[in-house]
Amino acid sequence: MSPTEMNQTQPQAPGTYWRSLGQLENSEEFQQILAREFPEGITEAPDEVSRRGFLGEVAASVALAGMASCRKPETKTLPFTKRPEGFKPGIAQHYATTLTRNGYGIGVLAKSNDGRPTKLDGNPDHPSCPGGGSDMRLQAELLQLYDPGRSREARNPHSAAHAHEADAHGGHGGHGAHDDHEVDVWQEFYDWLEGDDGADLLNKQGQGLHIVMPPSTSPTLLAAVGRMKAGSFPKAQFHTWTALNQDQALQGAQLAFGKPMAAHYDYGKADVIVSLDCDFLATEGDNIKSASQWGKRRAQAQDLNRLYMVESIFSTTGTAADHRFRTKSGDIAGVAFALAKQLGVGGGSDLQAALGAHDASAFVKNGKNWVEEIAKDLQAAGKKGLVVAGATQPPVVHAIAHAINAELGCVGETVTMTQVVDGIASDCAAQLRALTAALEAGTCEALIFLGANPVLDAPADLGFGKLLQEKKPKTTIHVGLYEDETAQLCDWHFPMAHDLEAWGDARAMDGTYSMQQPLVAPLFGGVSALEFLAFFNQDNAGDATWEDLPLGRDTTFGYELVKQHWQEQTGAVDFATNWWPKALHEGVVAGGALAAESAAVNGGAIAAAVGSWQKPTGMEVVLRGCPQ
Repeated sequence: MSPTEMNQTQPQAPGTYWRSLGQLENSEEFQQILAREFPEGITEAPDEVSRRGFLGEVAASVALAGMASCRKPETKTLPFTKRPEGFKPGIAQHYATTLTRNGYGIGVLAKSNDGRPTKLDGNPDHPSCPGGGSDMRLQAELLQLYDPGRSREARNPHSAAHAHEADAHGGHGGHGAHDDHEVDVWQEFYDWLEGDDGADLLNKQGQGLHIVMPPSTSPTLLAAVGRMKAGSFPKAQFHTWTALNQDQALQGAQLAFGKPMAAHYDYGKADVIVSLDCDFLATEGDNIKSASQWGKRRAQAQDLNRLYMVESIFSTTGTAADHRFRTKSGDIAGVAFALAKQLGVGGGSDLQAALGAHDASAFVKNGKNWVEEIAKDLQAAGKKGLVVAGATQPPVVHAIAHAINAELGCVGETVTMTQVVDGIASDCAAQLRALTAALEAGTCEALIFLGANPVLDAPADLGFGKLLQEKKPKTTIHVGLYEDETAQLCDWHFPMAHDLEAWGDARAMDGTYSMQQPLVAPLFGGVSALEFLAFFNQDNAGDATWEDLPLGRDTTFGYELVKQHWQEQTGAVDFATNWWPKALHEGVVAGGALAAESAAVNGGAIAAAVGSWQKPTGMEVVLRGCPQ
């Protein structure tokens, strides 16, 4: 009986409920709707095919498709026939190595479990990490090593076009494609270097070749740059660029002493510390060492020091300060001038006259003039006082900080001045402007970026990204951990090896040499800046040749380059049997620390800078490096 017939014949019992007026009226239109909703035979498939039969045929087709696919891959697990010396499965091993930060080396002890680095701690024998200290950024290096967002394959215009074509046909292109037309980017780069374009650069002695790289204190890398300048590419131009540079600090030393100098502070000896926008406990300077010194002194309950913080943002150092004064970044120069005036800096000279216009009365908190209170504390501390300026402050603030420390007699006590470590530039911004000028003039023919991303972090007024698009050189190459904004505008891209995947060396802020050895082979076939430059310059070292690099990036080339450099530098007779193994074992090379130097403060130059300083007006935007 159909639903319609049921509705027609079923009597309406008293109290029966209906779903709609249509059901109550039982009109012809309602009967048609009811018939369409529940048609006869709806539960059976057409053409006399049952539901069970249909599912059986689908299951059979899936089974047959599985039989036609690739069989399960076979992997054979083989035990060690000859176990590496000192290796025991499941037992951690520790290696001394070096990580670089802002160009300087930080000594670390790396823990390795079954061939994979798993933990990093400071090397207690390295001056940057007294007592084995560490910080969050040091621990985060492991996260970067295993970051799934790292660049995984090389790319050039040919491979990019091939990948696009393969995607259009439903395939997989790129360097790792499994087809008959796989693009070997490294081999094509070798062919480019050996071809007409590479020969043209050689014939021009590198004229038109520009290389951008961050600051580096690596002796081996600097030696490779020197070989390029003295050999095949004497007209090539190298540009040092990083957004987190030391331009202001070094230019401030130039203003104060007549030459760039590096200041080293001992926070453990200081009784009173005044920080002018300097986050020395977390993000600036030799922060691991600084935090260790300051923390040990604070742990002495009978002899606490006092920390004053004048800053524009809330920092780690501001959190730990005894007194924190929130001040606009552009007003901190006025604070420095007023403090110097209260301390009598430049007495009887042009500097004192220039400081006379800056009064401390403008700085009041809770009814007290806090600049005067700080000045009293510093005067009482004398040579046990210390004033430091932040990296983002203008050079005149750094110069005033040096003048205050000299007035208090801190130099030689809480402050040590040395020359700047080789490889640290004091004019990163000027060097990037020089590259911008070359791009605008069209004289840049080949442009190489080694671990730099100026498209993202160059000053906005340069318009570097737009300029690179509009005035793009004939050849653009990028080597980096990520396929970042600069890489996306370059024709060639190569993955860069992480510090834990490459051989190298570096110098600490005090000049101490340290060795860098890999804990694991490059996970994504990356190369270090040292290996890339040596390959480009066609250098050979030991048993490794530059021609081997396209065949495999297994760190052998970098190892031979570093070892050969140090063998030539030391000239040790027992280099292979004693010097080299000892350097790798300890991670530190003795005898590299810079000697302290004395320098007189140039009050006249500082006075001119103070006199020309103008207080910023309008809205203030402060850009800082991410502590992560």
